[in-house]
Amino acid sequence: MPDTRIEWPSSATAQIVAYTQRLQEEALVAASKAVSYLHERVVERARLTPGWDELADKIEVWSQDGQLVIGVNDELYRSQAFALEYGDEVRPPSPLFRTLTAEVRDAGDVMREHMISKFGPGRFGGDTSAES
Repeated sequence: MPDTRIEWPSSATAQIVAYTQRLQEEALVAASKAVSYLHERVVERARLTPGWDELADKIEVWSQDGQLVIGVNDELYRSQAFALEYGDEVRPPSPLFRTLTAEVRDAGDVMREHMISKFGPGRFGGDTSAES
């Protein structure tokens, strides 16, 4: 059986490693921008919504078990947020976190736009008109 290894110069390996490191660094920056954007938008909506306005400054975005979580993490306010979101015996539901489809999509756009600004169009979804 013939040897089917692919070999390339060590300079190409160094370029691939450098590109991969840069890709990882920029992905972290893009994710941070998206999280900040999402947090700002959710807090803004909460400030304009009766009931939620009192909890707006308690809203956080964090990572838990590899998932992005948006909510009220402070134990003192968690049950109040749950009652607002889902309702209780004295008030109807006032969903905030369950209605963030547009904000989450926009946060994804923030991330994608950052990556496109660093690496060019056509590589990160959305824009398929340019060559990759």
